[in-house]
Amino acid sequence: MANLIDARLSEAKIIAMSVSSAEVNFSPAHKRTIIKEMGIGKGIVYCRLVKPSGEIFSSSIPAEHGLFIDDPATFAAEPVVIDDVWEGQRIKAAVAPSYRGYTVWVGFSTEEVGKAVSGMVLYNVLLALAIVGVGAVVSFFLAQKLTHPIDELGEGVIAIGEGNMGHRVRVMSHDELGDLARAFNWMSEHLEQSKAGLEKTVEGRTEELTTKSGKLEKTVEELEQMRAAMESVMEDLSEANEGLEHADEMREAFLRNIAHELKTPITIMKLDIERLIKRERKKVKPYKGTKAIGQMDNIEIMEDILGGTDRFSVTVKKILHLSRLEAGAVVYTKHMHSPEKIVDGVLEEYHPLAKGQGLYLKEKLGKLPKVFVDREQIEEVFHNLIGNAIKFTEEGGVTVSAMKAGEYVRFEVEDTGIGIPPDAIPHLFTKFFQVSSGLARTAPGTGLGLAISKATVEAHGGKIWVESEYGKGSKFIFILPIGKGAGKRPAKKRGG
Repeated sequence: MANLIDARLSEAKIIAMSVSSAEVNFSPAHKRTIIKEMGIGKGIVYCRLVKPSGEIFSSSIPAEHGLFIDDPATFAAEPVVIDDVWEGQRIKAAVAPSYRGYTVWVGFSTEEVGKAVSGMVLYNVLLALAIVGVGAVVSFFLAQKLTHPIDELGEGVIAIGEGNMGHRVRVMSHDELGDLARAFNWMSEHLEQSKAGLEKTVEGRTEELTTKSGKLEKTVEELEQMRAAMESVMEDLSEANEGLEHADEMREAFLRNIAHELKTPITIMKLDIERLIKRERKKVKPYKGTKAIGQMDNIEIMEDILGGTDRFSVTVKKILHLSRLEAGAVVYTKHMHSPEKIVDGVLEEYHPLAKGQGLYLKEKLGKLPKVFVDREQIEEVFHNLIGNAIKFTEEGGVTVSAMKAGEYVRFEVEDTGIGIPPDAIPHLFTKFFQVSSGLARTAPGTGLGLAISKATVEAHGGKIWVESEYGKGSKFIFILPIGKGAGKRPAKKRGG
């Protein structure tokens, strides 16, 4: 439509130029002829030459001569297009300025514009439909070419997923889809081979497992029989253990009762022997010679009996003391004590014995915190450890040391004696246990000292153990907590 308006404006300009030229070279009649001739054309309704006053000077329609137009366009200085009405119809008018203020008006129908627009729209619609149609056909064929191989691949994947490893797809091109189809067929082939190999392996393993299952069932039956036998043995062992525990309890009770029953007779026997020895010593003085010697022999015999009685009395006392320890019937009188004074007091008693055997007995004590203990009971522990150390040492000597170890005081009794066999160490603190050795046979003991020491140390909140290298000596170690208060341990019910 814009092109058509531009064309009408151009026509108006040409007419205006022609009219201007006619002003110079022709008469007014000639000007009217130009306007009349210019008005003849397709789609042109009228062609006018209008004076500045609005009077139509000339028109392609003779009846319009002399009529007036009341419109500002009559004064147009530049070509314009305005709306106009002619014979009741809306039209357009291209107005172009001419000579001396005259204007050339070219009226044209809008139906021509509508037809042109309709033609253009129709042309565009048909062109669009043609493009869409061609695109649809091309898209259909492309979709067929692309989707059909993809559909086949999808069907192939489903077939593989259902276990059909022999499924293959057609290779319909040499592009990427064709490469994908070939790769799919290669995968299917290898999956089929792998499945066949796996089935063969599973079949072989199944036969093997079946064979082993039979053997396993037989083994399970045998194990079940063994379990039943073991349960029977365990029941027997449990009964035997209960019997042993009962026997051990009976033995302990027997020992306690015997020790308790022997305590008084042994004390009486000891007093009687001491009186006899005193009496015999008084008789020795009046006699001389052989008779006096005989009297002295009697005294020696009685003294040996007295020594045996003392040892037996000590054993009885230890048995009763250990029984009370195990029953928790010992009452400890605890106070704050200096470890140095406890050690010094015990060593003072053993210096003559060690010196008599040619052994050294020394101590290594630093500045130590006090311990909250029953001094008499802890001294008994030192007596047991130092006495054993001297007893089982032939050369060298014994060293007693003490040091602070965290919240404890650590005591060590170390000797250069014969040491302890490794297999004996786990049983060393068991009551009545004695190490089998030459010195042990020549210096027998009761086998109760270490058991009593262990019970006493543990009752004070400590711990005792031994480190030994057989043939090079032993080190007995025990720890006691540093004292934090004073008082007595509550008494427990006495036993036996």
